[in-house]
Amino acid sequence: MRFGSWQAERLIAEGGGGQVWQARRVGGGETVVLKHTRAHDGDQIAALRREYRALLDVPCAALPTPVAWLAPGVDGAAALVMELRAGAPLHDALAGCDEATLVRVVDGGLDALCALHAAGLVHGDLHPGNLLVHPAGSVSLLDLGLAQAPGDAAAWGAGLPAFAAPERLRGEGVDPRDDLFSFGLAVWRSLGLSSPWPAYPAALPQGTESPAVPDAAPHAGLLAMIAGWLRPRRADRPRDAEAALRAWRTRTGAEAGDRLAALADRPWRWGRWQGQPPLALPAGARFVRIAGERGAGRTGALRALADAAQGGVAWLE
Repeated sequence: MRFGSWQAERLIAEGGGGQVWQARRVGGGETVVLKHTRAHDGDQIAALRREYRALLDVPCAALPTPVAWLAPGVDGAAALVMELRAGAPLHDALAGCDEATLVRVVDGGLDALCALHAAGLVHGDLHPGNLLVHPAGSVSLLDLGLAQAPGDAAAWGAGLPAFAAPERLRGEGVDPRDDLFSFGLAVWRSLGLSSPWPAYPAALPQGTESPAVPDAAPHAGLLAMIAGWLRPRRADRPRDAEAALRAWRTRTGAEAGDRLAALADRPWRWGRWQGQPPLALPAGARFVRIAGERGAGRTGALRALADAAQGGVAWLE
């Protein structure tokens, strides 16, 4: 199947709004992801365009790099071409995982949300399939078709209802704490646990308490912390992803070197440097070597590393 100058090679996913393909430019080139809408589906075309604009406008390493926008043609379908990232969906990455893996992945997911929220966007549709986990634990956020600014009216629905925050289901204004709820529930379910509320989302939870952690649940101590992100009311959850991340790192004892190691496999989008950073970190390392030609974006990469590591040391070459 061909879309403009792109040849679709393998179907990755299919839903009511369209299809997602692994594709390649006709005549050769890098492998990419190509998302296309159904024919003449105005709502889905608008959502795909919003995703394209978000990927262009937000300088966030947790988001794939956009490659091309294909406006609706004679067939009435639009397509978005973007970077293909290697990794596993959250539910696969956490299936039967040990505690160290859970700590790294949750840290990576919260870190990604911090970056997105700092850029002025709330994802609005987080679930296990939209969270891509890279080998060292960093996380990419996929499918920004419902992304909006905090405080906006939730104009485009609640995403996947089973993982949407109660406020999103009630049509309340957009808030970063809704992403925290959805991320926490995605982790909870990816560990093989049933929903804390059997009738959700048909019946919304009430009260102010965190859901109870099942007696036989894995990693019960960490799950009790995640349960705090699932309180029914926004006011009772951490105020944002940054507050949740600070508490998580305090609870788990995450060190700067461990966080730098998780960053080593993250695809980078900073300045003129787009690609894989040449980092090779042994366990416990406290130094990072950033190499590249003049104008390659080393200074921006250094700043990003310093912010993410909160005290790790790096130098330029």
